[in-house]
Amino acid sequence: ANPTPVRVWAIAKAFENGMGVEELHRLTRIDKWFLCKLHGLHMIKGTMRSLDFYELRRNPMLLKEAKTRGFSDRQIAQLVTAPDKVLDAELSPCILPVDHGSQRYSGGPVTEAHIRHLRKKVGIVPVVKQIDTLAAEYPAETNYLYLTYSGEEHDVDLAGSEKQCSELTITDLTSAIPEPLTLHGGNVPTESLQMKGDDPESRIIVLGCGPYRIGSSVEFDWC
Repeated sequence: ANPTPVRVWAIAKAFENGMGVEELHRLTRIDKWFLCKLHGLHMIKGTMRSLDFYELRRNPMLLKEAKTRGFSDRQIAQLVTAPDKVLDAELSPCILPVDHGSQRYSGGPVTEAHIRHLRKKVGIVPVVKQIDTLAAEYPAETNYLYLTYSGEEHDVDLAGSEKQCSELTITDLTSAIPEPLTLHGGNVPTESLQMKGDDPESRIIVLGCGPYRIGSSVEFDWC
């Protein structure tokens, strides 16, 4: 019940030990709404632990839900087990630029690269969303963008956001993340993005520092 920064991990451990939402609410006085959300993560985690790689592959909705709830490819790989028998071993294809970090499963321990390859193959990719800084009163034109799996389409028109997968076998794959150079929105002349001697096809992306915190000016995104 002591509100320390590690309390959330204690709650996860309590769920692992069989405690329920009602009991944790009584002990911690944390609102049941938040505890139910955490318990949902626990349930997804337990379900994935009961599956091997091929069973997860047959259940793309579970994989989609896990990604929407914030599970990383590495976490999912650590949860699912390796199958007892390899059903369809394949050699990994020639890795294309859009496939960096992906690898077909061909036996052995399940890795982050296997999960990445699986979710891209079934069309589970994030989309670019825009923070509405004007509360819908006027059309927002800010450059506050973020990635999420809880969406169906990009909020901004991004050149280069075509479907990106080297071996699609299904019919409907949502738009993948565009190449970094295209994050200008498609309206900046190509010549203005080139420097003397640079390859016009060069790509660069600037990564953020992580989660927004109170005082970072856009913390309302998390409300």
